[in-house]
Amino acid sequence: MHHRVIDFLEKRYQSQPGRLKYFSELWDAHRSAGLANKHFAMELTSGDGAKFAQRVWEMLLARHLAACGHNITSRPEGQPDFRFEHGGRAIWVEATSPEPGPDLPRGLPFTGSIVPHSQRLLRWTAALAAKSKKGVEYRRKNVVKPDDAYVIAIDGGQLGWHPLTHGASQMLPYVAEASLAIGPLAFRVDEETGRFLGTMVTVMPATFNHNNASVPTAVFFDPNYSHISALIGCVPPEVAVPKLPVQIVYNPLADVTLAPGLFGNAAEEWTAKVVARGADWQDWDIIRI
Repeated sequence: MHHRVIDFLEKRYQSQPGRLKYFSELWDAHRSAGLANKHFAMELTSGDGAKFAQRVWEMLLARHLAACGHNITSRPEGQPDFRFEHGGRAIWVEATSPEPGPDLPRGLPFTGSIVPHSQRLLRWTAALAAKSKKGVEYRRKNVVKPDDAYVIAIDGGQLGWHPLTHGASQMLPYVAEASLAIGPLAFRVDEETGRFLGTMVTVMPATFNHNNASVPTAVFFDPNYSHISALIGCVPPEVAVPKLPVQIVYNPLADVTLAPGLFGNAAEEWTAKVVARGADWQDWDIIRI
């Protein structure tokens, strides 16, 4: 298994010694930690770019969690990718690296001022929805127990020629736009004078796909998603240090909540809190922790 991966990496990066060293060390650390099995190695060396990216994301995420001080273990098939304990609680992490799809070409740069934020957001929401369903199944089978936390970690590195961490809001990461109803940045203008009054982030509880079907983006205000404790988002640098530049969104309605700082002191962390309520309504503020 080890020789197969090394041979593959040597062929893939034969003219890039720096990258060969980087990926070889990443693989060796993952294997030495007991986190790679035969299936992992087969997918890593399959020649499929999307499978390679998925497995690299798992290696980077495992290294990040270890750098944050967590003793992680890999799990057998049918369980989330990683598990560690903190404060006596089991925390499960499911990793995913969504592909761009036909409406978000990987090899062609966007031009001028047009950035395909909507298409990218749809890939984040699709990844969240898919892993949310898996989370429900894990809990139904009692793999993830009622007192365990379930975290989804999304890599946006495959989403377009120049992947971005933050979307049309300009201020919040895609993981927040996909879960906390964050819409595009808007300009406020006085209707009478035309005077510019500043900017604001709009509310967008749903977006629309190419079939004009509504796709929810306010899932962390929906009790049906309370099985998710948090989301991790990241676009790793081409050569990443152990602690990744991650963005975290904590689910304000989570059945099992997590304390800030669990995924690194440098993480960009967000959540929502109720600031007013009535008999049949609530007013939420989005806050950075």
